[in-house]
Amino acid sequence: MGLYGEYEYQDPNTIGISTTDIWYLKPFIKRTWNPLGATILYGEYGQYNDMFGSIAGTSMCGSFGAGTGIGGFCANNAANSVAVSGSEMERWGLGAVQEIDSAAMHLFARWQHQDASVDFVGTNVNGVNSSVKQDFQDWDLFQVGGIIFF
Repeated sequence: MGLYGEYEYQDPNTIGISTTDIWYLKPFIKRTWNPLGATILYGEYGQYNDMFGSIAGTSMCGSFGAGTGIGGFCANNAANSVAVSGSEMERWGLGAVQEIDSAAMHLFARWQHQDASVDFVGTNVNGVNSSVKQDFQDWDLFQVGGIIFF
């Protein structure tokens, strides 16, 4: 059994760029239950705060099309602009790795769910700021694969 963890904090000390922090945990168990080799089962959870941002002085208007919250705000006036004011990304999942000792190979399968929440602030042609709503769909990642070590 084991636990892998990470915490990171970054303060760029630059005007217009926010501080960021992440933390990630991955508990696992590694056992040899069959003659192929060890089997690793794991879970994972991570949270990423303010890792998605705008470059100071630039607008996100060109990044989103019509029919979106940002696209609608930007379409009202070409002088309107939108910037990121905060973000949070969460991910969690499960996985398994089967080591095949005789072939120097690992086979793996994993599932990961990701949930993004990004806050936007819009500035209209008169310089008035307002919150701009933009939804993102959660998504699930499924991976299977293998690697041979030479």
